[in-house]
Amino acid sequence: MKRLMPFALILAVGACAAKYETTEVTYECIGMEAPLHVTFFKVDPPRAILTFAQRELDLVQGVSGSGARYVDQTGTTIFWIKGDKAAFSPDGDSPLTCVTLDQT
Repeated sequence: MKRLMPFALILAVGACAAKYETTEVTYECIGMEAPLHVTFFKVDPPRAILTFAQRELDLVQGVSGSGARYVDQTGTTIFWIKGDKAAFSPDGDSPLTCVTLDQT
């Protein structure tokens, strides 16, 4: 059942795309070979779908003192943005420094 939950969340957020405003941003992260693509959903609570290295993660906005911080269900993957810079910690790894390449 745990394997189905992230997919179900992605489907639910995907269904929201037709109803809610989204913003797509592409980031370049030091240490990643390919760009990180993020779709932000203006829902309650705000969500972000991160696509990278043939993976797709569903994150929800969490508490942040500054900027916007998104976390997965387990709290091990964190994506933190402020302005055109971001920090991405996939699977609890050390944070990667990212900068905005493109925004639509």
